[in-house]
Amino acid sequence: MIDQLLIAVNRKNIGYDSDQLNKWLLKEWKDKHKIFGQYDRRSLQPVVSYESLSVYYYLQAYLNQIGEQEIAKEVIDRTKQLENNLIRHNAHFFDYIHYQYQYLFS
Repeated sequence: MIDQLLIAVNRKNIGYDSDQLNKWLLKEWKDKHKIFGQYDRRSLQPVVSYESLSVYYYLQAYLNQIGEQEIAKEVIDRTKQLENNLIRHNAHFFDYIHYQYQYLFS
Protein backbone atom coordinates (compact mmCIF):
# COMPACT_ATOMS: atom_id res chain seq x y z
CA MET A 1 0.00 0.00 0.00
CA ILE A 2 2.83 2.40 0.69
CA ASP A 3 3.99 2.14 -2.91
CA GLN A 4 0.49 2.74 -4.25
CA LEU A 5 -0.02 5.75 -2.01
CA LEU A 6 3.36 7.23 -2.92
CA ILE A 7 2.54 6.84 -6.60
CA ALA A 8 -0.87 8.45 -6.10
CA VAL A 9 0.63 11.39 -4.16
CA ASN A 10 3.22 11.99 -6.85
CA ARG A 11 0.67 11.62 -9.66
CA LYS A 12 -1.50 14.22 -7.93
CA ASN A 13 1.52 16.52 -7.54
CA ILE A 14 2.00 16.57 -11.31
CA GLY A 15 -1.68 16.98 -12.10
CA TYR A 16 -2.94 13.44 -12.62
CA ASP A 17 -5.82 11.89 -10.73
CA SER A 18 -6.00 8.30 -9.51
CA ASP A 19 -9.76 7.93 -9.65
CA GLN A 20 -9.86 4.15 -9.43
CA LEU A 21 -7.59 4.10 -6.37
CA ASN A 22 -9.52 6.98 -4.77
CA LYS A 23 -12.83 5.18 -5.20
CA TRP A 24 -11.45 1.93 -3.78
CA LEU A 25 -9.70 3.63 -0.82
CA LEU A 26 -12.81 5.57 0.15
CA LYS A 27 -15.04 2.50 -0.11
CA GLU A 28 -12.59 0.32 1.84
CA TRP A 29 -12.31 2.93 4.58
CA LYS A 30 -16.06 3.54 4.79
CA ASP A 31 -16.81 -0.20 4.87
CA LYS A 32 -14.06 -1.36 7.25
CA HIS A 33 -12.54 1.74 8.84
CA LYS A 34 -9.10 0.34 8.21
CA ILE A 35 -6.62 -0.22 5.43
CA PHE A 36 -4.33 -3.20 5.70
CA GLY A 37 -0.65 -3.20 4.83
CA GLN A 38 -0.97 -5.19 1.60
CA TYR A 39 -3.69 -6.32 -0.82
CA ASP A 40 -3.98 -8.77 -3.67
CA ARG A 41 -3.96 -6.81 -6.90
CA ARG A 42 -6.65 -8.90 -8.59
CA SER A 43 -9.12 -9.61 -5.79
CA LEU A 44 -8.46 -6.37 -3.87
CA GLN A 45 -8.60 -8.40 -0.67
CA PRO A 46 -6.04 -7.98 2.12
CA VAL A 47 -3.23 -10.53 2.13
CA VAL A 48 -1.93 -9.49 5.55
CA SER A 49 -3.74 -8.97 8.83
CA TYR A 50 -1.79 -5.94 10.03
CA GLU A 51 -2.39 -2.22 9.78
CA SER A 52 0.63 -0.03 9.24
CA LEU A 53 1.35 3.33 10.80
CA SER A 54 3.31 4.20 7.65
CA VAL A 55 0.37 3.34 5.41
CA TYR A 56 -1.83 5.57 7.53
CA TYR A 57 0.71 8.40 7.39
CA TYR A 58 0.67 8.38 3.59
CA LEU A 59 -3.06 7.70 3.44
CA GLN A 60 -3.98 10.73 5.54
CA ALA A 61 -1.59 12.91 3.55
CA TYR A 62 -3.10 11.72 0.29
CA LEU A 63 -6.67 12.12 1.51
CA ASN A 64 -5.90 15.70 2.51
CA GLN A 65 -4.37 16.25 -0.91
CA ILE A 66 -7.54 15.10 -2.69
CA GLY A 67 -9.87 17.12 -0.46
CA GLU A 68 -11.05 14.34 1.86
CA GLN A 69 -10.12 16.08 5.12
CA GLU A 70 -12.85 14.45 7.22
CA ILE A 71 -11.70 10.95 6.32
CA ALA A 72 -8.07 12.00 6.77
CA LYS A 73 -8.99 13.01 10.34
CA GLU A 74 -10.57 9.58 10.88
CA VAL A 75 -7.34 7.98 9.66
CA ILE A 76 -5.31 10.08 12.10
CA ASP A 77 -7.66 9.04 14.91
CA ARG A 78 -7.26 5.36 13.93
CA THR A 79 -3.48 5.79 13.91
CA LYS A 80 -3.57 7.19 17.43
CA GLN A 81 -5.73 4.23 18.56
CA LEU A 82 -3.21 1.79 17.13
CA GLU A 83 -0.32 3.59 18.76
CA ASN A 84 -2.15 3.65 22.08
CA ASN A 85 -2.70 -0.10 21.80
CA LEU A 86 1.07 -0.53 21.85
CA ILE A 87 1.51 -1.28 18.15
CA ARG A 88 4.57 0.95 18.21
CA HIS A 89 6.37 -1.48 20.49
CA ASN A 90 6.13 -4.06 17.72
CA ALA A 91 6.38 -1.63 14.84
CA HIS A 92 9.17 -1.34 12.33
CA PHE A 93 11.19 1.87 12.61
CA PHE A 94 9.66 3.10 9.34
CA ASP A 95 6.19 2.83 10.90
CA TYR A 96 7.23 4.49 14.11
CA ILE A 97 8.99 7.46 12.51
CA HIS A 98 6.06 8.13 10.19
CA TYR A 99 3.69 7.99 13.13
CA GLN A 100 5.81 10.59 14.90
CA TYR A 101 5.66 12.90 11.87
CA GLN A 102 1.90 12.45 11.60
CA TYR A 103 1.42 13.12 15.29
CA LEU A 104 3.52 16.29 15.16
CA PHE A 105 1.62 17.72 12.20
CA SER A 106 -1.95 16.77 13.13
